[in-house]
Amino acid sequence: MHYHHRPHEGLRHPMMPKKALTPNQMWAALVAVAGHVPVPLTGRDYLELLPVRWQAITPAGITIHHRTYDHDLLAPYRGEAFVAAAGRVAGLRTPAISQLAPRSAP
Repeated sequence: MHYHHRPHEGLRHPMMPKKALTPNQMWAALVAVAGHVPVPLTGRDYLELLPVRWQAITPAGITIHHRTYDHDLLAPYRGEAFVAAAGRVAGLRTPAISQLAPRSAP
């Protein structure tokens, strides 16, 4: 979130070339000129937008928000770090990734 609110040297408005803009400011300037076409997000898009963090898979499984989740598919990954996102193991096709919508957290 911080990324979108801090000025970037490469983002310049044509009418203010000496002022660095934030990504949000540049987006607003471009939308004002070109308009916006809403594109529906897929289920995969929503998963990509979830917050993530690194966490280890312990012998007991994955502990997130004081809850432990475990599955036999996690066995090869025990002791390794993985990307976790505040919650449940989602789609164990990639057992090293866990994601949860923030509203689902206890």
